[in-house]
Amino acid sequence: MDKKFKPGDRVYHRNLKQYGTFINYAWESDEECDVEFEAEDGYIEQKHVSVSWLELASTIKTCFSC
Repeated sequence: MDKKFKPGDRVYHRNLKQYGTFINYAWESDEECDVEFEAEDGYIEQKHVSVSWLELASTIKTCFSC
């Protein structure tokens, strides 16, 4: 798998519908990684997730009139 995320990248998890900050790929596989997600209460929660669910946040289109 091609690594397309770098530590510090802003990412969007399509299944969780949350934005976060990419930390790093998992040591056991480049198909998993750690991401820090911002919770609604302001806390940061680190999660171990599948890379296949992530997209760069800059590629997400936001529709304000929908």
